[in-house]
Amino acid sequence: MRRFTLSTLRDYGMGKRTIEDRIIEESECLVQKFKSYKGKPFDDLTCINAAVANIIVSILLSHRFDYEDPTILKLIGLINENVRLFGSPWVRLYNSFPLLMDWLPGPHRTIFRNMREFQKFLRATFTKQKKELDVNDQRNLIDAFLAKQQEGKPESTEYYHNENLTALVGNLFAAGMETTSTTLRWGLLLMMKYPEIQRKNYLK
Repeated sequence: MRRFTLSTLRDYGMGKRTIEDRIIEESECLVQKFKSYKGKPFDDLTCINAAVANIIVSILLSHRFDYEDPTILKLIGLINENVRLFGSPWVRLYNSFPLLMDWLPGPHRTIFRNMREFQKFLRATFTKQKKELDVNDQRNLIDAFLAKQQEGKPESTEYYHNENLTALVGNLFAAGMETTSTTLRWGLLLMMKYPEIQRKNYLK
C-alpha cells in the first residue's frame, strides 16, 4: 500500500508543478474568502481546513468543494471533533483498557460514530466512481486503486480491497488536512503576534 500510494500520488502531482498550480489556485480562493470579511474578526478554522482539504480531494476525487458546501463542512466537523477527543483523558483510558471501556459511555463512542459516518461517505464515493471507472482514463488516486482491483492478479484481492481503500483515503484526508491546516493557522498567528516581521517580509 505504501509503495502504491507514493507512486500514485506522484503520478497525480505530488512534488510536481501540477500540484503547485492547484495550490496557487486554491490559495487565491482562500485569500478572496478572507477579503470577503472586510477586516472584521472571523474564525479561520473552517475555511483553512476546507482549502487544504480541496487540495487533497483534487488528488483523491478530481473535485473541488465550495467552502460552504455541506458535505465538506460535515467531513471537516467529524475530523476536527475526533482530533479534539483523541486528546481527552477518557480516550487515553480507553486505549489502556479497551475491553473494559467498551461497556461504558464516553467520548470514545463519539469517535467511533464519527468514523462510521466518515467511512460511509467514502464508501458511497467509491461506489459512484466504480460505476464511472475507465481503466484507460484514470483521473485520480481512487480510480487508480479501483483499476488495480480489476487486474485479476493475486494482490488484487489480497491488498486492493475496499477496506484498504477506505483506510487509505481516510488516512490521507484526515491526516493531511489536520496537520497542514494547523501549520497554516500557527503561521497566521505568528504573523499577527509579530506584525513588524510580517511588514518587513512584505516590503521585500
